[in-house]
Amino acid sequence: MPRRLDIAADDFRPAYVVWELTLACDQPCTHCGSRAGDARANELTTDEALRVVVELAAARAEEVVLIGGEAYLHPGFLEIIAALKAAAAAASRPSSRAQWRRRASPRLR
Repeated sequence: MPRRLDIAADDFRPAYVVWELTLACDQPCTHCGSRAGDARANELTTDEALRVVVELAAARAEEVVLIGGEAYLHPGFLEIIAALKAAAAAASRPSSRAQWRRRASPRLR
């Protein structure tokens, strides 16, 4: 069976990163397994998160998935997405579609 990614033994890098950006959530999903609801008091600031993006780029991360609660509720979400894009890392985020369309996606066009 072919591998999804060909990784040489001497070329280690994070091919796929799942980053819980915030626990903030505005959805009352009873099926959610996360402790989402309120943001943690000690979550990364936007500047701290942007430094993580630089580190992920230096490590040659290929894809970064932003999760949470709802990652788009982080105050620096759009800056973080833009920084990931500039760093040539594919960024994605699973989310509540209705809230995503209403709040964030128009600003990304």
